[in-house]
Amino acid sequence: SIGSMVFTYTKIALVCLTSKNKSLNSKALKTCSTHLVVYLIMVFSGMSLIVLHRFPQYSNYRKLSSILFHIIPGSLNPIIYGVQSAEMRKSLAKMFEPKKILHTK
Repeated sequence: SIGSMVFTYTKIALVCLTSKNKSLNSKALKTCSTHLVVYLIMVFSGMSLIVLHRFPQYSNYRKLSSILFHIIPGSLNPIIYGVQSAEMRKSLAKMFEPKKILHTK
């Protein structure tokens, strides 16, 4: 899967570098970057599970890692893709914006 992914993203990067359309390039790069982030989260959580199998004394961590392997990538997926949307960014910024406290005398 890594070989096909590298090939695909290399082709997309080459098209973006040779194309003159800036908005199309930025859209393609945003999409590729979110795909890459989701894929890397999945790979690293899977690799931690594989590494923990080599150490039998960490069986509890292995169980936790196995559970997190199924939960973390799936729960981060909508957040990562949602941040790509301008409306979602605005609503998240509004939600996390510090509240102004009015002092009345």
